[in-house]
Amino acid sequence: MNNSYVAASELPIKLLCDESIHKDLKNNHIRPIHIQINPTNYCPFNCSFCSCADRNKELELSFNKIISITEKFVKLGAKAFTISGGGEPLTYPYISEYIDYLHCMNIKIGLVTNGILLKDRPFLSKLTWCRISLSDEHDLSDLSLEKIIQPHYTDWAFSYVMTDKFVNENFAKAVEFGNKYNLTHIRLVENILDKSVYDMRPIKQFLKDRGINDDIVIYQGRKNFTRGHKKCLSSLLRPAVDADGNVFPCCGVQYRKRGSVLDMNLGDSMGIDIDDIWANQKYFDGSSCDICYYSDYNDILNMMMDSDDIKHREFV
Repeated sequence: MNNSYVAASELPIKLLCDESIHKDLKNNHIRPIHIQINPTNYCPFNCSFCSCADRNKELELSFNKIISITEKFVKLGAKAFTISGGGEPLTYPYISEYIDYLHCMNIKIGLVTNGILLKDRPFLSKLTWCRISLSDEHDLSDLSLEKIIQPHYTDWAFSYVMTDKFVNENFAKAVEFGNKYNLTHIRLVENILDKSVYDMRPIKQFLKDRGINDDIVIYQGRKNFTRGHKKCLSSLLRPAVDADGNVFPCCGVQYRKRGSVLDMNLGDSMGIDIDDIWANQKYFDGSSCDICYYSDYNDILNMMMDSDDIKHREFV
């Protein structure tokens, strides 16, 4: 599995490679390096597997507000922003202006989208990467991606949700497309709302039997999780900002409780005062999280924070 393109439940190699994070931890301080921002809650689709289905679709950040939030994070050391949802970010009326702003600030930009509104978007070449969400409710037949992705030096990828309507042939088309147009990866991921556990091995065998190379496929189940970490340092490193301006510890906090509502709950917010949160290192208390996919991040961050106490460190 390529650790360049996954985060949840995977060994976060990038943590170990970033010297600036090491230096911050030595000073018992964590900066917000990667921000996920949800500019709007509106989406024209009603996918059965949507983990934000109960949200208020009318919520949206004003342009002044999103710029103010971004400037604060940049001053604190943010290096990358992922524009996601919430809703479908390409419905945000200021999406072009916001991406232009990030690009002018020399910020790395990621975009998660359903792909329907990608056509004729001049900012695509300014993205570091773009991941298009697919499923058997919304597959490649809805898109005309060939001409969209070809002219741009963006890293393109698919995230394909495996539902109870999963069709091998549809996924195979996505893999063939990915191979043909040099996508960085295709993440096959389980429907997080479905309690069933799907065996992905038959899918891998199906592709093999069809002679389809699956080297770019990341088979990522979502049923492997732990309880949350009390000292959730990951919440300071890679927070999420919702369409109401609240800062949350991660992009998956809405399903941290079994049977919870599918919306960002204000009770899970770290607040709206960005300067105060990071000046006082007010990390999220994740001990009440029944479901956490980022425990590896917190294990490593906490160990790195305490690394001064490690003896005989040369004897690796």
